[in-house]
Amino acid sequence: MQAKPTKLKIGLALGGGGARGLAHIGVLKALQEARIPIHLIAGTSMGAVIGGTYAVTPDPKVLEEKLFGFLERETLFRLESLFLKSEDDTRHAGLRRLANFLREIYIWKTRASKKWIIDSALIEKLIHELVGETSFEECVIPFIAVSTDLYSGEKIILGHGKLKEAILASSAIPGTLAPVELFGRLLADGGILEPIPVKTAKDMGMDLVIAVDVGKEVKKRKKFRNLIDIVVQAENIKAYELSKMKINPADIIIEPDVGHISWAHFSKARECIRRGEIATWSALPKLKLLISQLERKKFFGKILPFAKKPPPPINKDVNQAKG
Repeated sequence: MQAKPTKLKIGLALGGGGARGLAHIGVLKALQEARIPIHLIAGTSMGAVIGGTYAVTPDPKVLEEKLFGFLERETLFRLESLFLKSEDDTRHAGLRRLANFLREIYIWKTRASKKWIIDSALIEKLIHELVGETSFEECVIPFIAVSTDLYSGEKIILGHGKLKEAILASSAIPGTLAPVELFGRLLADGGILEPIPVKTAKDMGMDLVIAVDVGKEVKKRKKFRNLIDIVVQAENIKAYELSKMKINPADIIIEPDVGHISWAHFSKARECIRRGEIATWSALPKLKLLISQLERKKFFGKILPFAKKPPPPINKDVNQAKG
């Protein structure tokens, strides 16, 4: 369906979150069905994987077909089995993933020099199947990926060259995937510095930025069993606060109800997608009203620069949709 014409530049900021990031597919499906045009996609980690794939071919059906082919590979399910000990563990996977990782150290002692878990060549091959040899310039929708330079600690915005290289760099979670050497830098997960790339989209000249947050809230605890529990809780608090700080400039925040799903639970793909759709349809009335308000503001600002300004935009926060 053709997008509804608008003079506003609308950007979409897609954050990381591993398997929870598959909710981005549902968000994209709902936005397209609602005829909300997207003029830029900024992605971090899984947001870069999905955003980059969609930017090449903006068709939700094609996106789902490619992603499900991607998800059925043994590599990702090996990752899931490594970090999820049982179905019951998924309720606390966010707090236990580090503990699960450390439990595997005994098994990996003979490979102590190994710096990452998953062979990057396998992931690179999978990403190649999603976007091929496509360059940024060939994207139907302008796309940028956010990464972190481990040498300097700088945020790196990738917007030229091969998509597959940028997506791999943006998704290279330290300890899980090898960092990527690109443009004289050592690049890793963009979520280290910008879990949801709202500011990046704003800096690209967008009038309105829709942010998609698939993060997990920090669960309150009354006691800790050991040092690992304390370390994991501290990391979760830090990640949560950083995410909320970085998402603050967004005009609309869509929060799919996927907090109960582990970052490694790729077999929950269809549930994540469905919850992404539900959250987006719930947000659409406020989003359409905001678009209308900003269009009026832009119009009156051009023809009556000294006239009384229209009412301010609505509150940017969108209540989390349960589904």
